[in-house]
Amino acid sequence: MGKKIVFGKFYPSNSIIHKLDPRVKLFAMLLYLVELFAFTDLISYIIFSAFLFATIILSKIPIKTIVGSKAVLFFILFISSFNLFWIDGHILMEIGSLTVTDKGIIKTIFISIRLLYVIISSSILMLTTTPNQLTDGMIETLKPLKKLNIPVHEMAMITSIMLRFIPVLLDEAYRIKDAQASRGTNFRTKKLTQKVKNYVPLFIPLFVSAFRHANELALAMEARGYRGDIGRTQMKPLKYQSIDYFAYSSLLLILVLLVVVGVFSY
Repeated sequence: MGKKIVFGKFYPSNSIIHKLDPRVKLFAMLLYLVELFAFTDLISYIIFSAFLFATIILSKIPIKTIVGSKAVLFFILFISSFNLFWIDGHILMEIGSLTVTDKGIIKTIFISIRLLYVIISSSILMLTTTPNQLTDGMIETLKPLKKLNIPVHEMAMITSIMLRFIPVLLDEAYRIKDAQASRGTNFRTKKLTQKVKNYVPLFIPLFVSAFRHANELALAMEARGYRGDIGRTQMKPLKYQSIDYFAYSSLLLILVLLVVVGVFSY
């Protein structure tokens, strides 16, 4: 069951997206998120959808693997559905003291699409980039901040470890759940209060397991002489290829297109 959620796991493939420099993918991810929240018209969302669809095809990763599980879709609908009842507009439906408006439905649809695209784009980044590539890419991207005495290497390492621990903890949670279910705990009950009570005991062993993993990782890094970036070199230094420059050009072209569409839409 835990295998369905693959966020944070590398998906090996020989695709164009896998071959891109991690700095390109980090820049594309950041630029895509900024554009996603800066441009809100319908034509811009069509461009976002086309770009994301093309990226998925080029990555050669199944869409089920990228999304992960139905829980992700449920989470998106749960978060975005609150806008149904808090946006003023023409009232279409009344549910007790709550009202559903036409603007609320449109806002909910756009927010749902936005959240879905954020999750898909971040999943593609994690699925097509190894932990070492991600760390090296973040270090090279944030290198100018070293002049301000900001610990860039430590920040990149912490972020990389945090993201890679997500699937580990999810797998651990499912193992604990299966172990407690085998001892008689009913996780399939339809009563919400009882279901919450049954899930609460999962957190204590999960926290214990998380601290154990963290301690083991710290000991392993110390045993291997890890001292941050002091005297540290890269076995495979990052070098831009022609495909990376083409990717940068494509990203800037899309940005210009969005700006032009945004100007003419007003």
